[in-house]
Amino acid sequence: MDNAIEISEKSFPAPLIERSKFMARKSIREMGLSPDGAHIYYVLSKVGRSELWLLDIDNQQHRKLFSSKDIEDTLWSNDSQFLFIQTKNGLSGISILPGKRPELIINLDSNEDEYFYGVDHSQAQAVIVSLKQQRSTVHDLVRIKSDGSKQVLYTDPSRVIDYVIAKSGQLKVIKQLEGDSTNLFDISSNQVKLIRNCKFDDICSLQSFDEKNGLLYLIARFEENLGSLYSLNTTSNELELVHQDPKARFDLSRGFYDINGLPKLTRYNDHFISHYSLDQEIQGHLDKMNELINNFKKHQAFLYMAPDKYFKRWLVFDYGPMNQGRDVYLYDSETQLVSEPFETLVSSNEFSEQFIQQQYIAQKVQVEYQVSDGMKQFGYVTLPLGKKVKEVPLVVVPHGGPWSRVKGHYSSIIQFLANRGYAVFEPNFRSSTGMGRHYVLSANKDFGDGIVQHDIIDGMRYVLSQGIGDPNKLAMFGHSFGGFSTLAALAFTPNLFKVGIAGAPPSNLANSIKQLSENKQNEEDKIWQIRLMKLGVDLTDPQELQRLSAQSPDSNWQKVNKPLYLLAGGKDDRVAITGVRDYAIRLEHAEKPISLLVDGDEGHSFNKDIAREAYAYVLEKALAKHLGGVYQQEVSENLKRYLKRKMLIDKNGVLDSVH
Repeated sequence: MDNAIEISEKSFPAPLIERSKFMARKSIREMGLSPDGAHIYYVLSKVGRSELWLLDIDNQQHRKLFSSKDIEDTLWSNDSQFLFIQTKNGLSGISILPGKRPELIINLDSNEDEYFYGVDHSQAQAVIVSLKQQRSTVHDLVRIKSDGSKQVLYTDPSRVIDYVIAKSGQLKVIKQLEGDSTNLFDISSNQVKLIRNCKFDDICSLQSFDEKNGLLYLIARFEENLGSLYSLNTTSNELELVHQDPKARFDLSRGFYDINGLPKLTRYNDHFISHYSLDQEIQGHLDKMNELINNFKKHQAFLYMAPDKYFKRWLVFDYGPMNQGRDVYLYDSETQLVSEPFETLVSSNEFSEQFIQQQYIAQKVQVEYQVSDGMKQFGYVTLPLGKKVKEVPLVVVPHGGPWSRVKGHYSSIIQFLANRGYAVFEPNFRSSTGMGRHYVLSANKDFGDGIVQHDIIDGMRYVLSQGIGDPNKLAMFGHSFGGFSTLAALAFTPNLFKVGIAGAPPSNLANSIKQLSENKQNEEDKIWQIRLMKLGVDLTDPQELQRLSAQSPDSNWQKVNKPLYLLAGGKDDRVAITGVRDYAIRLEHAEKPISLLVDGDEGHSFNKDIAREAYAYVLEKALAKHLGGVYQQEVSENLKRYLKRKMLIDKNGVLDSVH
């Protein structure tokens, strides 16, 4: 930490960078290497549409396949000759041969319990979906080929929620929900055999099947704390640990398997990102990739690797906190060389994305600390350039969820705050995921004025103790659960913070969970509801409801005495806009310093460019006004009109100087 502070303070201060550069969408929204390693698809974001492109790696030829307003995700077929395209209404696809056009494969409606699961890697061009039979309660697990032909693989009143198919194409193992747990069944013979039961907090993700040895590979916890890679002999039911985080701290994120189903590589989202080889030859290539790419960089690269199915070519990204996603590499295991397949495209005049100059990107470093009950936790601190770190304001940014986590990669909103001169602390408080069962369950449903909020404050106090931030210039900003934490901070620690900014904030978690449970329930919703009941609040327990309500920001709104800025979407399906408005109106009537921006057309997160810009403007203006920072004062006519229409309450003067 001392080294990071020294480097930050000795750096030249960054100029005030236009907020539009931080809010801009990525020009290349997604990409994927074909299983045979010959092509890369990529999706370009354009105004009002997306374009699906194909790069022939050997010939370095780029070809546009088609444009659409409705591309959500893209997946390669196993034979690398077809692309499956997820849309809002189902699944389409397109051959990569010249002159082909996309065609609808199947309409899917989750409200009717119809779900897309993924590509079937045992077939040339096929996917797996779950369909509910009309006029019945029976669910079919179905293989659909690119020509639309269907094959029912399994039928049962209980929906299959996970599965594994062997190289031969035979469905081997399925997972089904039973109460608040899941069961794994071997269905490879005529008799269905229960082989494992998994608790509600154990993902038991089915990964691959080795037919030669009768081994199922899965990511699970079983009786252990961490999610790890296991093999399960479906004949003897013998379980064996294959790989666990060498640091003994993080859950396994993903495994990579060869064409016979054998594991070759693991990935962990640890403090940053780590890969571990289960194969000596592959380990040599991992070492070579790290050596070659780090020689390109002026900072340490944290590599995110995605190999083809033969582990011959690897698509590699720098996943580190200093990288904006611009650098994409291709490693060839035969030549042991690294190339940059998108270098020409990114450097061209047609590429619209404006990157922030590398010397103006602030450092993001991990911090480890103990909270009040002795539990070890960690988070990240981002330090503004060229400032006396102990004198700058500190902004605490709790993550949403709360069952998610902060990761160590680049964040545009965090860099935006650092550019405005703030140190930023992002804590991984208890209930955060990816660090084991205990990290999640130790929250014990104690939200609001409880242990989770205390973790956030304890982490902040540790950061201050390290000489980072002025204790008299503190703010909290968060979205969703992070917004809830912001409301809690101003209610339960009102003398600590100068200002709070909260996006899509529930003021009472019990009410928000109740709202979700009252919405139309499909099968996926029911699974999520079980998780909410176990981790958040049991809606059937009056004492639990009363406790959470009593320690919620909603029941303690009178304690708020510092400026609070709220932003919300009228079409939010997670946090009711009526609850946000009611909370704000109570503060307004009590003459509290409250501002409320509502966009009736936005959902849980703001999506339109003008809405995103307004969000950033309110954030930077609020912090500048109450912490003495800087902000971009120029406001376009479009933004002025938007703010005047959407600011419903403005006791804090967001609209001052916006004429």
